[in-house]
Amino acid sequence: MVRSTSLSKLFDNLVEGGIRILKVKQKRSGGFRSDKDAKDFMAIHSVTYTAKKNQYSRWDAVLALVR
Repeated sequence: MVRSTSLSKLFDNLVEGGIRILKVKQKRSGGFRSDKDAKDFMAIHSVTYTAKKNQYSRWDAVLALVR
């Protein structure tokens, strides 16, 4: 039996959060038209989530990608 540590619980929550955003997108708009669209969406979501987590402006983070 594997003992659960606080680090593994934290990692599980982060992974579940990443999956959850895809399921919400799928239910709300019917999903993505291609795998590339899904990957692009997750790349942008990853940047904005990290910015929010580190108390940066999500908008500024996206603009920094474009520049």
